[in-house]
Amino acid sequence: MSGPGGRGGDGTGNADARFAKAFAAGREMGDEEGVRCALDLQAPSPKRPSPLSSREQEVAKLVARGLASREIAATLVVSRRTVETYIQNILGKLDFGNRAQIAAWVARRK
Repeated sequence: MSGPGGRGGDGTGNADARFAKAFAAGREMGDEEGVRCALDLQAPSPKRPSPLSSREQEVAKLVARGLASREIAATLVVSRRTVETYIQNILGKLDFGNRAQIAAWVARRK
């Protein structure tokens, strides 16, 4: 049953009023303004899971920092050949051709 001022006993009257006000404001917007408003109100999209293993992600981050394979190997305490294998796997999984693309991919995911 509705109480004074059109508010329901369940406390939704205030939400209904806010909706009505927002709806009316939206009807007055032009198309471009409405699209901009809708895009601003969207929740941020969750990060997609990485196709890389945690170790490959670690190597990719070091590649993005500009480290050479031998420097990455020293940092991770593995052989240079192991690092090169990780890099080849990363390139293959991401369908990239070079280390610069790995660095750009890491930057985009931040």
